[in-house]
Amino acid sequence: MPVDDPIVEAAIDQRRKFFEAKRDHLYQIEIFYCILLEGVRSKTGVGTALARLLRDSKGAIAELKSQFTNDSMKALLHTHIDRDLQRLSFDHPARKLLLDCFPMSTGAFRNVVLTGTAGEGKTSLCFELVKELTGSRAKGTSGVEEICLNTTAGPRKITLIYDVTAWRTKTDGHISNEDVALLERMAESSFGTSEEFFVLAVNDGQMHELFRALPSNAPESLRKLEKNLIGLHARNESDCGNRLRLVNLSMVPSEQIMGLCLTAILDRPEWVCFQEENENPLFSESSSLSRITER
Repeated sequence: MPVDDPIVEAAIDQRRKFFEAKRDHLYQIEIFYCILLEGVRSKTGVGTALARLLRDSKGAIAELKSQFTNDSMKALLHTHIDRDLQRLSFDHPARKLLLDCFPMSTGAFRNVVLTGTAGEGKTSLCFELVKELTGSRAKGTSGVEEICLNTTAGPRKITLIYDVTAWRTKTDGHISNEDVALLERMAESSFGTSEEFFVLAVNDGQMHELFRALPSNAPESLRKLEKNLIGLHARNESDCGNRLRLVNLSMVPSEQIMGLCLTAILDRPEWVCFQEENENPLFSESSSLSRITER
């Protein structure tokens, strides 16, 4: 469709005015973008479909069907997008704090509590930890996962609870005996010599609620764990001895996260279009997209 078409220009101008009215000025950034997924299922035709039969039979059949019917709808699964599209990603500032707790070279692991508000990346960091240590994606059945590792100092077991709030079971206002037993094992590991370690992801307020839900006869080791974690949180500190670390994601400045996001976006190689296709009005010096890349 030609760019100089008056109908197209009117539609673009209308859309520009709409976005300007709705634009969020929180960070004084305007981002108008189009994501084009161009992968193995982007190409069309009978020959393309036949060539794809062995490696993507479902996609090949769908393409053949579209050639002889009016059904041109395509379905892209998450796996197809993952395979064909480079993810927009960056290392979270807390990632190193977490990974440093599990050195395979020494086996000197730590127990970790990841806390922060909802959506700050606790579960994603846990998934990255599993991937880093095992080379495989996290499974997280029912929000809990156990991994066994062989370090130079011997075997180690890590139990990850991706969401403590969803994991715990309450009875008469108290968490279950099974949950108490798991937390007791974590406490013993934090202050003892156990070869079993734990990673707990819990929202800020829910950490306090978790300990308030302990039964009155909770073991002394659990009360010690409670006291130390609440103290670390109140003092904005991280480490208690050599076997327990609290990582509070809320302490990472939002400006730092926003800066990392922008760098991940603006450093992508696709922006070369502003040099190679600057005759296109979309990528000219006067376009809003061009102004974004200059900031």
